[in-house]
Amino acid sequence: MRSFPLLSFPLMKRFVVLGALVAAVAHICSAVAQAPVAVPVGTPAAAPAAGQKRMALVIGNGAYQSFDALPNATNDAVVIADALTAVGFEVELKTDVALPGMKQAIGAFADRLRKESAVGVFYFSGHGVQIDGTNYLIPIDGNVTDYAPRVLPERAISLNEGILADITGTRPQDLRIVILDACRNNPLNSRGLANIRHGVPKGAPFFIAYATSPEDTADDGPPNTNGPYVKALAASLKTRWLSIDRLFADVHNAVSLQTDSNQFPWHTRSFSGDFYFNVGDEDDFWTRVRNAGRPQDFDAFLKQFPNGRFARNACIRRLELEEEARSPAIRGNAEAVRSRIAGGAARCPAGVEGSIKAGTFIFPESSERLLNDREISALDCRSLWVARNEMYARNGYCFRNFESSKAFGNKGCSTSYDSLFWSTGDKNFIKLRSNTFRIRAAESVKECSTFE
Repeated sequence: MRSFPLLSFPLMKRFVVLGALVAAVAHICSAVAQAPVAVPVGTPAAAPAAGQKRMALVIGNGAYQSFDALPNATNDAVVIADALTAVGFEVELKTDVALPGMKQAIGAFADRLRKESAVGVFYFSGHGVQIDGTNYLIPIDGNVTDYAPRVLPERAISLNEGILADITGTRPQDLRIVILDACRNNPLNSRGLANIRHGVPKGAPFFIAYATSPEDTADDGPPNTNGPYVKALAASLKTRWLSIDRLFADVHNAVSLQTDSNQFPWHTRSFSGDFYFNVGDEDDFWTRVRNAGRPQDFDAFLKQFPNGRFARNACIRRLELEEEARSPAIRGNAEAVRSRIAGGAARCPAGVEGSIKAGTFIFPESSERLLNDREISALDCRSLWVARNEMYARNGYCFRNFESSKAFGNKGCSTSYDSLFWSTGDKNFIKLRSNTFRIRAAESVKECSTFE
C-alpha cells in the first residue's frame, strides 16, 4: 500500500512524483529486474464483424535501473494485453522498455492510427514524474539524478506532447482511450501530478482512466501477481454490453470493495456517445439498439460498426431523432422528417443490396394501382410477405429486422417509419395503404407465420 498527496486529478497506480530538485526516490516497491522484451500479441481473437478497427499499445515498465523496481508492472501489462486482444484489439505489448524503445513504439503506434479510422488504446504501467505541471512517463533507463526541468524532456516521454498530441484522432469517431496505471509516491511532500485533462487537445475524443484517486492508496497486490485495479479491469472487459462509463464504474466499485474503500479509481471523458469494448457481433448489437429512442445509442452503434450492414439504418435513425428533438411538431410524421433530414441522409453510409432486386418484385406496379383479390389470394405466405414489403422497399423504408433487411437491403433507404404510407394524402400512398391492408388480410386468412 502507498499513500498519496492531494492531487487535482490522479494519474496512475505506480507513479513516482518528483520535484525539480529531487535527487532520489524513496523505496516503495521491490522487484527482480527482467530482460527487456517486446511481444506482438497478434491477431485479435474476436474482432467485431465489419466493425471499426481497434488498435492498442500496452507498455509495462518494471525493471528500473535507478528507480525502485516494480514487480507487478509487467505482469499487469500482460494481463491487459490479453484482455484487449480477446475483445478485438490488435495489441502491441512491450515490457521493460528503455527511452529509444518507448519513443519508437509510441511513434509507430501514432503512425498506424493516423493511417486509418480506428479506436486506439494506450495503456502504461510504470513510474512517472511531474515537473512544472507537465507529466512524464519514465523508461527503465531513466536516471533520477538527471531529472532537472531543463533535461527532463530529453530523458522521458511527455504525456501531453509525446503521447496525447501524437495519438489524437483526425476523425470524430476515432476515440482514444488512455489507461494510466502506475505506482505513485511523494516522499518530499511536493506538488501532486498535474491535471491531465489540461493536456487533452481541444475537441479531441478521449477517455482517460486512472487507477486511483487523490489522497488515496493504490494496492499493487502480492509480488509477482496483479493489483486489484488490473484484476477488476480484465474481468470487466469480459462482460458484454458494458458502455465504457459503466465498465469503469464497475471497476471503481470492485476495487473499492476489494480494498475496503482504500482505493477509488477515477475516469474522465471528452467525447459524446458511448463505446463498448465487448459487443459480440453486429447483429447482436443491432438487436439491442434498433428500437432505441436516443440518438447516442445509434451513434454508439456507428462507432463500433461504421461500415456494417445496418450502418445506414443507424445513421438515418439518429438523424430522425435529432430532427424531432429540434422540431417536436413533426415527430412521427414520416414525410416531414424525411424531407428535413435529406441533406444529412446523403452523407450516411450508402447501404447494401438485398437478395430481392427491384426487377424481380412480385407486383412492381403496386404503388400505382390497386391489387385485386384474385391475384393476392393466389400467393403463398412467403410471396405475400414479399409483396407487402416490396412496397415499403420501393418507397425508401429502412428495414430494421434481419429477415426483411436480408431480402430487401437498405441501399438508399430514407426513413425508419413504417407509417410512411399514412403520413400524406398522396393518391399513390392511398393505393399503397389499401394494398397493404388487403395483403395483410390475406396473410391472416392463410394463417401465415410472421417473418421477422
